[in-house]
Amino acid sequence: FGFIFFQHEKQTAGKRKNKNQKNRPKITQSMKRVLFSFGKIKIRRKAMGELKNQMLRLMELKNFSRKTISCYLMYMKEYVGYFKKSPDEMGQEEVIKYLCYLKDEKKASWSGINIAYSALKFFYTNVLDKEWNVKKVPRPKLNKMLPAVMSRQEVKSILESTSNRKHRIALMTAYSAGLRISETAHLKISD
Repeated sequence: FGFIFFQHEKQTAGKRKNKNQKNRPKITQSMKRVLFSFGKIKIRRKAMGELKNQMLRLMELKNFSRKTISCYLMYMKEYVGYFKKSPDEMGQEEVIKYLCYLKDEKKASWSGINIAYSALKFFYTNVLDKEWNVKKVPRPKLNKMLPAVMSRQEVKSILESTSNRKHRIALMTAYSAGLRISETAHLKISD
């Protein structure tokens, strides 16, 4: 997301190379696609690149997965692009507006909104050392999905669907004990 923090200019011919490329953390191909997929915009680098590098270093130190790093960077890029300001100039009001934008306009899933919340919270608390007020910026509550409950007739038809005695016993054991498929497959007689 660091490239969005920079002042944008229309792209002109030629590219400048950054002299400090050796000191940057290693970035995977998937992260490069997120970082540099902004389009035909030339970027003049300022101190904001340091914030991006600091966030990358902190995420690597905390041993975040590549997927988490990629998602956090994507949501930070989108957040900064939405307001077209540096995130150190923004605060809780912008975070709330952005989360509402994700929910209302972009129709993002609750898990996506939760990831965006986590990315913003990580950035503001760990990179900028700002206080994160949970009362003012609440975490979205995820909807809990209840499992579908089968009727007795449906259970009976599933258990009677196989003529193989071994398979029927496995189905009966899995259903009565609430086992997962992998747990059922690894059962032993001693269990």
